[in-house]
Amino acid sequence: MESKIEICGKYYDKDITELNLSRKDLTEIPVNIKYLTNLQYLNLNWNKLTEIKENTFDRLTNLKKLHLVYNQLTGIKENTFDRLTNLQTLNLGWNNLTEIKENTFDRLTNLQTLNLGWKNNLTEIKENTFDKLTNLQILSLERNKLTEIKENTFDKLTNLNTLYLSYNNLTEIKENTFDKLTNLQTLSLNNNKLTQIKENTFDRVTSLRSLTLCDNGLTEIKENTFDRLTNLQNLYLSSNQLTEIKENTFDRLTNLKYLYLNSSQLIEIKENTFDRLTNLKCLHLNNNQLTKINENTFSRLTNLRELDLSNNKLKSLPLSILNCRRLHTLNYQNNEEDIIVDIRIQRFINRMKNYNNHGLFADSQNIHSSSIQESVKKSMDNLMKDPFTCEKEFIVESLLTYKLNCISSLLSYLDDKDYHSTLLLTFYEVFVKVFGRISNSPHKEDLMRRLDEEMMDSECKCFTGRITRLLNVLNGFYEDIQITISNNERISAIILSTLDGQEMNDELRDICRAKLKDIGIEDEEIEVWLR
Repeated sequence: MESKIEICGKYYDKDITELNLSRKDLTEIPVNIKYLTNLQYLNLNWNKLTEIKENTFDRLTNLKKLHLVYNQLTGIKENTFDRLTNLQTLNLGWNNLTEIKENTFDRLTNLQTLNLGWKNNLTEIKENTFDKLTNLQILSLERNKLTEIKENTFDKLTNLNTLYLSYNNLTEIKENTFDKLTNLQTLSLNNNKLTQIKENTFDRVTSLRSLTLCDNGLTEIKENTFDRLTNLQNLYLSSNQLTEIKENTFDRLTNLKYLYLNSSQLIEIKENTFDRLTNLKCLHLNNNQLTKINENTFSRLTNLRELDLSNNKLKSLPLSILNCRRLHTLNYQNNEEDIIVDIRIQRFINRMKNYNNHGLFADSQNIHSSSIQESVKKSMDNLMKDPFTCEKEFIVESLLTYKLNCISSLLSYLDDKDYHSTLLLTFYEVFVKVFGRISNSPHKEDLMRRLDEEMMDSECKCFTGRITRLLNVLNGFYEDIQITISNNERISAIILSTLDGQEMNDELRDICRAKLKDIGIEDEEIEVWLR
């Protein structure tokens, strides 16, 4: 047995590269781990570790991924990771860390992902803590108790592309905080206590694609705040106290696709507010105090797919909605009882409903195949009942750090939260809808572990294969959910892509017929779809 090492009652080859010791109720890290010098992946999640003894990892110089999530660590000794010069991922989320010593990460020059978030208790980050992490790409500090970020904290993180600072107690962001983050693409500042954003705060983060500022106490957005963010695609401003948006606030955001202004106490939208947002796909203005929207407010939004005006005080809908030729979802529920809907808008709405009646769903909440819809309707209803009430964007971004090693396989292609396959049902929509159930489930930890395993295994699978894996995991945890997906999604996808927002006519019907024959669909089945 000389070539075997005994750890936790099992024998392992000395040359193994991966070791999973999660859920072993460990109170300390096994001493014999030091003999596994070829180890590249070490999982110590979900144990009862309160400290890491000195020299524990000193011989594991080949280690690339180290996971210590869900332990009871209160501190990290300064030289704990000094020999791990090849480490790329370090996950310390869900511990009780109250302090990170300034030199803790100094030798981790190859580190790409660092998670210090999710219910640690950090109250401050010393200014030079991250100075040597020049290759870091993802940093999570969310759900701590940070009250401020010192101005130079991130100055050396020039390769950082994702930064999570949400769910802290930040009251202000110093003007130069992000100036050196020229490669930053995702920035989350939601659920802090920010009442204002200084005008030049984002001037240097010109690569930013997603910015989340929801659930702060913002009372205004200065007119030039976003002027340099010409690559921004997702902007989340919901649940603030804005009351108004200055007319030129979004003028430079010509690549914006998703804009959330819901629950922000808005009483007015100026007529030209959205004029430059010609690529916008989703606009949420629900849960405000709007009594009127000017007739031309939406006239330039020709690519808009989803518009939510619900829970306002509107007495009529603006005719400019008719310019939104690609609109799939229009919600104006819970406005004035006698809301006036122009007959032209009503025809437009009826046309959208007609698509649904024929089983072709352009609504992002549905699967667009009549046979699929019938087979999964009950399952999806059960699966998505009692959805988590928090803003879904927060949840997705929180999930990204909940299991950082899942990013590439589970949610990576949701960067722009767009449709990435033949289905109009995405992981984003399913996973967000069920997150409330997962987080309240007695099987929560096991479920997250299974999802992690399934999504890692399906990393190279096609979209349909990946989403089926996800649904299968959920099936196993909820008896009332039995979800199946048939091959008919291909048929529906071809028809929808051919229609591209137009009504069916004879010419388009012939085009669809030819395309369906090309993929081997029988004539009889084609006519069922095209009748």
